[in-house]
Amino acid sequence: SSLQALYFSLGDKEKHARGLMGQVEENTQKLFEHVQEQNIETCFVLNAGGHFQEATERIAKGIDWLLTKKGATQ
Repeated sequence: SSLQALYFSLGDKEKHARGLMGQVEENTQKLFEHVQEQNIETCFVLNAGGHFQEATERIAKGIDWLLTKKGATQ
């Protein structure tokens, strides 16, 4: 099976972290753009908060988006 869709989700406060976490938003944005150029259905969501805030809800949104995309492509 081939890759059909990717969902990226970050907190908008992550870029203010020290070290590598401070680069995660910029690097994820670059990866998102690269994946889009490969004609892969992609979603990038920047959520309010930090890395661990509302993690369950964020995961649920990602799963919902991926299942919706999968259903739309079959």
